Amino acid sequence: MLFGAGAAALACLLGGCRLAVPQGAAGQDTLIGGYATWESIPYFSEHFLSGDRSPAHLYADWSSADRPEGAQWRNIFPNVTGYALCQNTAEEDGDTVYLGSGADPYFSGLDYNSAHNGSETTESMTGTLYADIGQIGGDITGFTFSPVYQTADGQIYLAEGQRVTCDTQNLEGSSLSLSVSAAQTESSSWDGTSKTEQGFTAKLSFLYAAQAVRVLQMDADYGVLGQADYPAAAVPEELKFLPGAEFILLESRSTDTAGAEHTARQIIGRDELEDYGADGQMKYVTLYLRGDGPLAEVHAIALKG
Repeated sequence: MLFGAGAAALACLLGGCRLAVPQGAAGQDTLIGGYATWESIPYFSEHFLSGDRSPAHLYADWSSADRPEGAQWRNIFPNVTGYALCQNTAEEDGDTVYLGSGADPYFSGLDYNSAHNGSETTESMTGTLYADIGQIGGDITGFTFSPVYQTADGQIYLAEGQRVTCDTQNLEGSSLSLSVSAAQTESSSWDGTSKTEQGFTAKLSFLYAAQAVRVLQMDADYGVLGQADYPAAAVPEELKFLPGAEFILLESRSTDTAGAEHTARQIIGRDELEDYGADGQMKYVTLYLRGDGPLAEVHAIALKG
């Protein structure tokens, strides 16, 4: 079951979900990303500034100008636990200075695109979060993706976004996609008017993250030559084919909140290895491992000949 951006409202209705009203405009402040959270954000609580600022905004703990060294793009807004997908920018002498991606490490498959057509520029950034169904309990009722803006003086704030509410049944293999976007027009006395459209999309895919991984090495007749078991926290980054082994079978094992066991399998043949020059023959395989919260940790293993 796929929740695409264009058909989100219909898909959410069919899947037992509800899509909230899209985010409002934020004047000429620059959209620099989106903020994903499981929480239903209290936009009208005392933590949000309103009054002469409409709509209400929640400001980050630091700005582009005074970002602490090593600061992570996680939980940057007071009392809102979440994961940022941002292209952080700052203004310097009238020119835009890009400070790099502000994507939380839980976002994977980051894709950034920029297209120019005369005076118009379109920029987009997409990332995927993998939700561990086995860790989703009754306290998680949906998923929120809110726009993050930056003011001319570098202040970063959160504005009202979109929320999908879902039940926790039949989630395996399903996904959804939420986006925030904005268009900004600028005028110049020497090159006329330019328009920039920016968009950020957070994809959320549901799966059972592995609590343990079993590795089976098999010969050409699928006879088992060796077996090893690893807890999620100890899965290696590299595995070598044993002499005589033609296949490696990876079993990702997990237990859901009801105690039911789930197993996902991947089998890789020695003939699938590719030449990496001085590093030899190998193939990268992705596993999704159980972490401390409802998101799975993406883990790559290099299988070597």
